[in-house]
Amino acid sequence: MKRLALDHTARMHVTNAIYSRITGRMTMDRYDFRLGTLDTGPLGTIPTPPLLRVGLECHDPVVAAGDEVLTGTRIASSTRAGTGDLHSGVSGTVEAVTDTFIEIRTTGTKTVERESVPSDSPELLKWLARMGMNTASIRTAPLLIVNAVPPEPGHGIFAPLMNDHRKAVELGLETIKNIVQPSRTVLAAAKGTKVVAFADCSVTFVPARHPYGMAPMVIRAVTGEEPVNGTPPTSACIVTLEDLYIAGRIVESGRPYTNVICQLGQRAAMVPLGTTAATLLAETGTTASQGDRIVFGGLMTGSTACNLEQGTDKRTNAVHVVPEGLFMHSGDSACVGCGECARRCPSRVRPDLLSKASEFKLFERCEGYNIFSCMECGICGYFCPTRRPILQYIRLAKQEITLLKGACEIEEAPAS
Repeated sequence: MKRLALDHTARMHVTNAIYSRITGRMTMDRYDFRLGTLDTGPLGTIPTPPLLRVGLECHDPVVAAGDEVLTGTRIASSTRAGTGDLHSGVSGTVEAVTDTFIEIRTTGTKTVERESVPSDSPELLKWLARMGMNTASIRTAPLLIVNAVPPEPGHGIFAPLMNDHRKAVELGLETIKNIVQPSRTVLAAAKGTKVVAFADCSVTFVPARHPYGMAPMVIRAVTGEEPVNGTPPTSACIVTLEDLYIAGRIVESGRPYTNVICQLGQRAAMVPLGTTAATLLAETGTTASQGDRIVFGGLMTGSTACNLEQGTDKRTNAVHVVPEGLFMHSGDSACVGCGECARRCPSRVRPDLLSKASEFKLFERCEGYNIFSCMECGICGYFCPTRRPILQYIRLAKQEITLLKGACEIEEAPAS
């Protein structure tokens, strides 16, 4: 097997200020994060994984070791409002249940029975969450924004949804409209992208450059309003094209959605939730050596996998291998006060102050610095000359603040 294939992975060379795009060979300097269209071909699948390891962040397991499950069996209930329940992506046996994950060994091919779709809008929203969809962003609003802008450079998961799964996407849009009850619908797309709008839907084009595809930037481009402390304006509800596809698939099949749509090199595929990094690397014909990094998600906003046994979660929209030597190691370097991160921040917060407060566990101070206005685009850490893990510090503080407020400890999740 190849150690690394340019056709299957993205490269980032921060030392020489070079960011190599997913398409390989073509590079751009550090001031350009173009959201170019990537031809991934049809949305594919991967062979059924032999083992799943499903993470349990803000979920309580409802199965035990030794239980037999079918594809679509609920294995964990959400304990955070707006976060969907977890379901098995395979038919098999639960081998282990820990505080952090559920491990399932594939042994069969059976699927759960179809359920009827509720007609009442509030019940429909609860049902979608119980069937595995994250619904935190869905609420009634006069404006519905469908975000079809690639989340990061080199990502092409939206194109096959629009081209090859239009029926499911349109069914999802109809379903979401029944809940949101908008008077106007807008499709947001990157400039230079060819799109076919939905019925009764206008199109707004945004700059084809990261981070203009992130929800707060899209909301601002469409409405002129800015989210306050991470809360979108009440005048708009924003969903992604993938959200529409997930809702459409659930309504169409009457069964839970158990996959994530993941960028695997130059192709996009539906991957069962909890598929391990080792399985995905084998699927792309790539291996990781000691010192390499496996990134779940985009290279700007993703997270480094702890090991090859870590499974995908609902946020894993891509998997990359970054070889050792193509990145500078982040460390405990002190902030030099250059202000580069603050000058580059599209959210107009102070990443330097936030990272320092988080580093010393001054989480209440982070709230005073408007930490929840940070959209986690990753630009601050990219430009930091001392390579401080700024985004990681900010995410740590957000998580600690959320836990302190008991957001993962509600008495009854809406999905239940």
